[in-house]
Amino acid sequence: MRWSNSISTRPSLEAAVKEVAEKSLESLGTTADLGLVFISSAFASEYPRLMPLLKEYLPETIIIGCGGGGIVGMNEEGKPQEVE
Repeated sequence: MRWSNSISTRPSLEAAVKEVAEKSLESLGTTADLGLVFISSAFASEYPRLMPLLKEYLPETIIIGCGGGGIVGMNEEGKPQEVE
């Protein structure tokens, strides 16, 4: 089993989704079967837009997720980073 982790600090939801989807797919080298997505509460007003944007990049992927504060992921240097 392979897995990938990425995080974005982009201020726009579109740019953040594009960045994490592209990074994850590049890291995996193939499509993902399952996506676990955690979205910052800073995007709370945009939650309804998340799934359609994700499905543009990951059309066959089963996606499970939630919103939260203190989202953690791996930064460009491969070190854990907390956002918010």
